[in-house]
Amino acid sequence: MIWSGSAVAKTEKEKAHSAAVNALCIHEDILLTGSNDETIKIRNADSLDVIFNVDVGFRLEGSVCKKIRALDVMDKRILVGTFGSEIYQLESSQPIKNTTSDAKIRVLSKNMSGHYSPNYVTN
Repeated sequence: MIWSGSAVAKTEKEKAHSAAVNALCIHEDILLTGSNDETIKIRNADSLDVIFNVDVGFRLEGSVCKKIRALDVMDKRILVGTFGSEIYQLESSQPIKNTTSDAKIRVLSKNMSGHYSPNYVTN
């Protein structure tokens, strides 16, 4: 589904992710999507073509739950919030707005750890 004017239209593009998409971030003409499938996809915002796929599943060592909850971008950096109540800072070898398939992404730092309670249920 994509916006077409002021309405939502169905697209013939491939499935965005293999699990629920929880985070969207627009940065200039780039769209980042983050998902429960533990990936971030960097897309052209107009065509929705995938430019780069970031598999955070193996990059976020020590994370208690690597499902993506939030995203933000500044220049070469991506802030990633996880369902494990963590915030990681990733860094690209290229500015995100100019990302190509040759980009290298690394974890720069783990900025925050919170408490995580996946089985907490309120009555």
